[in-house]
Amino acid sequence: MTTDSTHVTPTLEHPPAVTNGAFRTPAPGREVTYTVDGEQRSLFVLAEASQTNRRLTVAVHELAPGEDSGFHMHSLEDEGFYVLEGTVTFDMPHDDLVIEAGPREFVWHPMGRAHKLRAGDQGAKVLQYLVPGTDLVPKFFEEAGATDLSAAELAEKSYREFGVRVFGPEGPPPSTRPALSRGPLTPDARLLGPTEIDRMVNAPFKSDPDNKYELNVGGGQMTRTELIFHAWGHQTGDLFDLLEVAWSAPDIVYPHVHTLEEEGFYILEGEFTLYVAEPTGVTKQVGRPGDFVWGPRDYPHYYDISGESGARVLACLVPGGGGFLNFFYALATENRGADLSTPEKLSAYMEWVTKTCANYFLGPDEWPGVFPVKNLP
Repeated sequence: MTTDSTHVTPTLEHPPAVTNGAFRTPAPGREVTYTVDGEQRSLFVLAEASQTNRRLTVAVHELAPGEDSGFHMHSLEDEGFYVLEGTVTFDMPHDDLVIEAGPREFVWHPMGRAHKLRAGDQGAKVLQYLVPGTDLVPKFFEEAGATDLSAAELAEKSYREFGVRVFGPEGPPPSTRPALSRGPLTPDARLLGPTEIDRMVNAPFKSDPDNKYELNVGGGQMTRTELIFHAWGHQTGDLFDLLEVAWSAPDIVYPHVHTLEEEGFYILEGEFTLYVAEPTGVTKQVGRPGDFVWGPRDYPHYYDISGESGARVLACLVPGGGGFLNFFYALATENRGADLSTPEKLSAYMEWVTKTCANYFLGPDEWPGVFPVKNLP
């Protein structure tokens, strides 16, 4: 793989206040401290709404042993939580559901339903996705940390300015939603694959990190790549997809462009480098564990699995349901793309990709700078 370094501009670690360009937020994120009931707490912001075309907000929360968020309800954002460390109990009374989640499990919770989360005895660390991106994170927490408000005043501010209703010791009132729209799709609230569902919903669920798929795509793009599907558009109201990908080194995914969704990458292990052809030139974002990297739609880009031992990455797509996870699922279950040994096979594969998920590959003359060359026919 080669790149033309004269066309690569430095990583933007602190982009302008309003933008939708490629950026990297280095681990652990921007710390925001705030006080609740006299106790100082912190969260770490990885992506703000102003950085992501208001598609998404991403933050890491470190919860003390037994820490309890209290019952509350979002009226503006759906939420997803990927547990990085420890265990978390998600109590969702409006769906008659309690979900216990541990490391590498993802829990989805739609807006308009009361819920709370409580850390286990050893504490927990969770990656939070808020869809769409709003000013709740970090603005509410920054303002809470800068003012001396009582719990009641803070709760009023939370609802009046950020649409989050906080419930007192009496707990939330009964749900006003129709009974048929409450609850998960299955008693155990598991994630359903594309062959198991025949309707579109937005319901709570939990992913299964042990349900793994392996795929191989020719040309050194995905060699013995492991997939875990954490969130499908058909269970998030087409709002959000989440895929965990473990790449081998030195794989590369050639220049292409997404026309339907933006992409965010949280690096779990290894090193993952994203090159993006932006109007001002090609930017290079090198992601390492704990970093968050953002790639806007309609900008050509490619991935280089630059870590010596590969990389394990959480890739989120917003909005979800655009077909990109269906593309990966077909690669894994139908052996698509395994043989790209001739120009004809490569052309047929690229045509199928375009029809499946509106993902277009670039030719060598379309990429600004030196096209990355590996094992294409």
